Amino acid sequence: MADSTSEQTTTSIDWGILLQWVLANTLGWLVGWLMLGDLGVGVLVGAAQWVVLRQLVTKTGGWILLTTAGWLAGVALIVSGVLLAPGPDLITSMLAGAVIGAWVGLAQWFVLRQWVQLAAVWILINLVAWATAFSGFFGSLMAGTVLGVFTGLVLDWLLRNARKEIGQY
Repeated sequence: MADSTSEQTTTSIDWGILLQWVLANTLGWLVGWLMLGDLGVGVLVGAAQWVVLRQLVTKTGGWILLTTAGWLAGVALIVSGVLLAPGPDLITSMLAGAVIGAWVGLAQWFVLRQWVQLAAVWILINLVAWATAFSGFFGSLMAGTVLGVFTGLVLDWLLRNARKEIGQY
């Protein structure tokens, strides 16, 4: 008979890490946007995420740089009009968020794939999270919080289902 305590531990959310992740994304978004604009969001969200992530895994090299590069690649594609005609409507905003999120998720995937078997899920959740954050439903000041909740829940799930022993990397 399996021990229900150990079974419950592996399937429950780590609320402490989730709270740290949400706060990191919220503060990274707000401070980045207010201080440095487009570049600041990528750098500070990536840096704030890295602070939390490095508590969980040892191989996080490149997270900040990759997050910034993914953010800037997505923003450049939107601003240039290559993928999307600029516009203030809801659909355009959400598509812009989805493009940026896909690029951020893809960039971060290069780190996550080292220790998470289902790392490709990260690209999809970032696409959804950034699209939702850009929707305006929660206000632009809450974008980082929305991003943190979506990605934090999936990060927790990915870590609980990691294929490798995290502490060894």
